[in-house]
Amino acid sequence: MSKITYQIKYWLPVYLYAGLIFYLSGISLPTVPVKMPAIDKIAHFFEYAILGLLIYRACLSGRQSGLGGQLDCPVWSGTPLSLRWTAGHLNSWLTSWLYRKRIFFSIFLSVLYAFSDELHQFFVPNRMMSEWDFLADALGAITAIVVILIIKPQIQKN
Repeated sequence: MSKITYQIKYWLPVYLYAGLIFYLSGISLPTVPVKMPAIDKIAHFFEYAILGLLIYRACLSGRQSGLGGQLDCPVWSGTPLSLRWTAGHLNSWLTSWLYRKRIFFSIFLSVLYAFSDELHQFFVPNRMMSEWDFLADALGAITAIVVILIIKPQIQKN
């Protein structure tokens, strides 16, 4: 699988969904009374559960992508030591690292994006930064990834 195909198949959904979150967070909302106060937190929970799963899917697929070419990137060529980094080896190392650290990276990236989303809302008129929204975002991403880790072995047994 080529790098472009890999990016489109696995990471483009992450980018598009994150862009959707950013767009919706930038909409200035009028202050209206909410009949169900918890609906906002439930929406935040599921919004970031989806983001966490998309990021986890992209990281999980990295190992099976077959990425890595043999494009040589010379660094200081012509020096006595003539150091060279092979882009394929570096790329293989990076995709392998993402695969091994996929749980941590998926949670970290989801929570980091949740924080940046709340920070973004601080600057939007009629919106505010909320630690409770951030907590709902983080719990949504973490819960979704943990549920997948619990369910996946059960599915693979059958």
